[in-house]
Amino acid sequence: MVSLLVWGLFTVYAREKLPSITLWLLGALVLWIIIQRSQNEISVSLMDEVWSENLLNLFSTPLTFGEFLVGMLVMSIVKLTVAIVMLAATAYLLYAFNIFVFGYYLVPFFAVTIVFGWTLGIFINSLILRFGRDSEALAWTAIVAVQPFSCVFYPLSVLPKFIQSVAVFLPSTYIFEGLRFFVYTGYVPGIYLVMAGSLCALYFIVSLFLFRHTLVRSRELGLLSRLVD
Repeated sequence: MVSLLVWGLFTVYAREKLPSITLWLLGALVLWIIIQRSQNEISVSLMDEVWSENLLNLFSTPLTFGEFLVGMLVMSIVKLTVAIVMLAATAYLLYAFNIFVFGYYLVPFFAVTIVFGWTLGIFINSLILRFGRDSEALAWTAIVAVQPFSCVFYPLSVLPKFIQSVAVFLPSTYIFEGLRFFVYTGYVPGIYLVMAGSLCALYFIVSLFLFRHTLVRSRELGLLSRLVD
């Protein structure tokens, strides 16, 4: 909410110089907040079990990996729904920004940003399980390292060439490039959506395998006990 208020006020100031700034800047901000929140909810759901010293109790039950994962994702969807509704309502009431102006492109925009956030969260959880509580700060800081490469508030072309070679492998880059393209042309090139969806699906599957492997190994080696010491 604070980010929305700050950047919203900036768009009010800059609107006279760049009339389309409200649409692409606030649109990008809302999508980025969705990535942040979806990643954070997945990571913090595991940390909640650690902080409450319930992790060993949880995994001493017949709980399966699939049940644990579905539980995290369902809770994430519930919280994200509340956050998105609040953000959309605030942006509309304060800045007359209607998120539905993106039409049916909202579906791939939201889908990729949410799943990409989940992917980051699951990957971070794998690191926490493997390396212990020294890694828990990643739940809040890892997303900061991803933002400069995602081209949230600027086009891919402004990045140095060697950074562009990294950014093109992030699904978020194609989403934000597509959003800016929509603002100026009214449509999103299919290649942006295909690349974003393909990369996101690939990384999500890889993160699931990594998390499952790490969880199984942690239970076998007794590494979970380090998280509650």
